[in-house]
Amino acid sequence: MAKGFGRAGRGLAVAKSCLIAMLIGVASPATAQVFPALPPETGQLNSSGVEETANDVLRSSTVIILRNIETRAFDALSRGRRFGPGGPGSTPDLDDEGEQQSLRRARPGYSAGKDGDGSWYIGRLGIWANPAVSFIENDFESTAFDGFIITPLIGADYLIDDGIVVGLSLGYEGTRLDTDFNNGELDSDGFVITPYAGWAPHPNVQLTAGFSYTALEFDSAQALLGTTATGDFSGNRLAGFVRATGFAPNEWHGIEPLTLSAGIGTRLARQRQEEHVNSLGLPVAEEKSYLGQLNLALRADYAIGLTPSANGTAYLEGGFNYDYRQSETEVAIGTAVPSDDRTEGTIAVGFDAALSGGVSMGVEYLHVLGREDVKSRNLSFNLRVDF
Repeated sequence: MAKGFGRAGRGLAVAKSCLIAMLIGVASPATAQVFPALPPETGQLNSSGVEETANDVLRSSTVIILRNIETRAFDALSRGRRFGPGGPGSTPDLDDEGEQQSLRRARPGYSAGKDGDGSWYIGRLGIWANPAVSFIENDFESTAFDGFIITPLIGADYLIDDGIVVGLSLGYEGTRLDTDFNNGELDSDGFVITPYAGWAPHPNVQLTAGFSYTALEFDSAQALLGTTATGDFSGNRLAGFVRATGFAPNEWHGIEPLTLSAGIGTRLARQRQEEHVNSLGLPVAEEKSYLGQLNLALRADYAIGLTPSANGTAYLEGGFNYDYRQSETEVAIGTAVPSDDRTEGTIAVGFDAALSGGVSMGVEYLHVLGREDVKSRNLSFNLRVDF
């Protein structure tokens, strides 16, 4: 009798494994991404939640890292400009032919001290730190998740001449998500390296570009048919950006402390998650996610005098993002279809302070709005020292 029960128990276990494999097999290969998605409360296959999570995390991570690198390259060019003896807001020094000594266009308020002839200056070498956190949430029933992504970055850049800067950034990325659509969770940790550069061909034009590589390690878990399926696997992400910023001449508005600018750029990313075998012994296929995003922005900076040797800048920026490329979310039969929204708006507010001795610091809050099903908010701090 005992042997009979033992054979029956083994038979049930085998049947259970076969059932899981069959359920995973009825969906596309993309089903087996990050973790098999079988919501315990419905018992139905849900590949859309897995894919949507991968797409949303790719978008948020790419935007928060590349946006901060874009800003650091922008700062490196801006803070190299020389001002006239009157400090920020006054006419830059002119050479013998009446040309500006520097092609770098600064936001008002960036100054570190004065050189021998009384003009404001910033050194050519800069080191910086930029910790940031992004809170992300998807509230659609079949793809719901929430959590955060932290991205502390450090970097250094050098102004080769009056219009060119090159730099390198190193950083860490950590993601912690509760995946409500399958009563699970997803964690990832990785290290990112980003070389970047900037060029100011004209006082009113700046061009910036960068490329990043991130090595990732994932850990996942979900409730599956009365047990917990876990997985750990590796991945990587390639991302890059190109951006152009133009500044309105102050004569257009006649307000000396005010600087108006407009920017256009693109961000590209590809993320790969390696195939693996989960804790139930089931193979999980390789997953690739893609992003191509167009970004437009309008910005206003206003200089504020803090002390004779320190200045501040308050700014407001409005932006529009369009995903001209994003990975498709495939949906199993009977699963609610998530939105394919490709657009979003952004509002950023921030304050930067340029102190004496080449030290500057700032804070920025970025709110992403208008994308159906997905909400995100970013908070970023920066500290820079120029030599």
